[in-house]
Amino acid sequence: MDKRAILLLAITVIAVISVFSMDRIPQDMAYHCFSDQDPILGIPNFWNVLSNLPFLFVGIYAFKEYLKHYRSSSQFLINFIMALGILLTFFGSSYYHWKPNNDTLLWDRLPMTLIFMSFFTSVLARYISPQWYKIGLKFLVPIGILSVTYWYFTEEFGVGDLRLYALVQFLPILLIPTIMFLYKDRHLPLENMLWIMYLYFEAKIFELFDHETHYMFQIISGHSIKHLFAAAACYFMIRRELNIIKKLSMAEDNND
Repeated sequence: MDKRAILLLAITVIAVISVFSMDRIPQDMAYHCFSDQDPILGIPNFWNVLSNLPFLFVGIYAFKEYLKHYRSSSQFLINFIMALGILLTFFGSSYYHWKPNNDTLLWDRLPMTLIFMSFFTSVLARYISPQWYKIGLKFLVPIGILSVTYWYFTEEFGVGDLRLYALVQFLPILLIPTIMFLYKDRHLPLENMLWIMYLYFEAKIFELFDHETHYMFQIISGHSIKHLFAAAACYFMIRRELNIIKKLSMAEDNND
């Protein structure tokens, strides 16, 4: 194992130990109290629901493009899971924002973990080794799903615990820039990844300042804008994967 892999493993172990040394984290019920709760055309929380539409468009676009380059491979399955996660985020997030509570939040978080884990797998595979496509399918994606179901059932039994979900969501955010610094992606320019990271960062900022943004703009809240930035980040994820697939296809054609 080289020094880079040891560093990544050390960061992961420290993060896991740090998170699980904390007390369990139950879901804060105030999380469901979004700033913009205005119903329009009979749709409750109208803008928080409607702002999920870009996920639908990006998800359809992803499926359409991926099917043009279908291959029976772990890479295609990871790409398929990513596209599925984006598409299901439209339905899950819309459902949740229609009636915010823990039961509907389950269906909001499940597809998001498919996006997190499939994209993280893709980064590991492109920067470190293609073997990560298979590892991601066997372990990372299932761990993502487990993190949400574990939270949900612990909430049902009155001992809610978000620690594993928090790890699944935020550990890749810590590891991806480190991987980019330690390794090189020979297939794509750096700016593609920078756009993804920037848009995701903006999404988290607007989510954090939901009420303040709504107060400032009056018409739309921070959480609604968060959906737009997050969908844009997903679009750049898909573009990145498509560019990789096209470059690899061209290389194979040249070899033939």
